[in-house]
Amino acid sequence: MTDQAIDIDDFCSRLGLGGKAQAIELLRLFQTSAASRMAAISVAVEAQNRTGLRIEAHALKGAARNASAAALADAMADIEASSDAADWHQLAELATIGAEALAAVNRFVEVWKEDEGS
Repeated sequence: MTDQAIDIDDFCSRLGLGGKAQAIELLRLFQTSAASRMAAISVAVEAQNRTGLRIEAHALKGAARNASAAALADAMADIEASSDAADWHQLAELATIGAEALAAVNRFVEVWKEDEGS
């Protein structure tokens, strides 16, 4: 396990990536998808839509696990597990934690991309 937002070695190994260009391309696709899912989570919280919240958190959890973004995946797992019983204030706080984890992923990708000279 790593303290980084993405365990890049695990990500590349898990997906059998042959080079940094492939990793960056897949991470950019992940970022786009994750941003859309996070926006849907915010909408679901605001609308107090437990089913929508659970579905979006589950989908983003799986994508985050595939991207080796453990903190984001864990945040989504917390939302998913709490979606049926938690009050909306708590769910909003969990969504904020998830948004912060996604922001950390985005910062990591940008720094990693630049550090490696891409």
